Amino acid sequence: MLFLPLGWLLLFAGAMSSPALEAKLIAQESSRGYVNSKTLEWCSLRDSTPMDVLLFGSSTCYSGIDPSLFEIEGIQAFGFCSSAQCIPHSKRLIEASLHDQIPKVILLDVYPEFWGREEVYAEPVRDWIVNSNVWDSHWACAYAELGVISGSPYALMTMLYYSFRRTLSPSGVNATADPDGHYGKRGFVFRTFPPLGEIPEDEEISVTMTSDECSDILAIAEMCLTHEIELILLNPPQLVEEQFVTPECMKGLNWIEGNDWSGAKDPRNFYDDHHLVGEGAQRYSRWLAKQVKQQVKSLQ
Repeated sequence: MLFLPLGWLLLFAGAMSSPALEAKLIAQESSRGYVNSKTLEWCSLRDSTPMDVLLFGSSTCYSGIDPSLFEIEGIQAFGFCSSAQCIPHSKRLIEASLHDQIPKVILLDVYPEFWGREEVYAEPVRDWIVNSNVWDSHWACAYAELGVISGSPYALMTMLYYSFRRTLSPSGVNATADPDGHYGKRGFVFRTFPPLGEIPEDEEISVTMTSDECSDILAIAEMCLTHEIELILLNPPQLVEEQFVTPECMKGLNWIEGNDWSGAKDPRNFYDDHHLVGEGAQRYSRWLAKQVKQQVKSLQ
């Protein structure tokens, strides 16, 4: 039995000594979604810059909302959005973030295409574990819980490695580049894909939330109520919208409909049916900042 922990120790030591071995034996860092850059920036801001708004959600959030443009409305904002981040992921990340700061507003992008999934995606869990630069105990607990609910032994194994690895060097040093965008600031990724010329002929789909997703929405709402935070749910703009009946758990909660934005059906703002190009995201962000300010009295 002694050989098992010794073997893991030798494996970890070898991986830490060589980026090539680390990529082959453990995982390859990535800048796709720039979790590395946004968490490194958060480490530099969380003790010095109080945020009015914290954002959570998937790629429609991190490549669709530029929090730095909220400053035009006098609002300090930061985004913790990441690829394929669904409501169960957001709940655990929100819990962790509230140990760092208590904002006035939580803005949660609830892109409906992800609703109704019985399994919790492991992709965002691995992304945060491999690429994150925040490893305080409350963040580590969030990653561990996500590893458990996603049923990913790989995620839990890599946690053992990266919790030590990040004490030696930050994530991003050995990351593969993102060829389709660059990091702005405050969690925003500026996408450089060419815009569409016309609206895609995709079929509209109907979606329904699971009971677990509804439970997480109610838990987030309760967290916000406890900390006197305004919770705003956001449906991002889509050229081809998902159809749904508002779930009972969301009734009575603040809501911003991104499809009310004047550019929501202009294909020149998008690179596919729901992701905005960089310039489109900046136009949308200016509109969104005004909507948030109108809904929250403490920001007026």
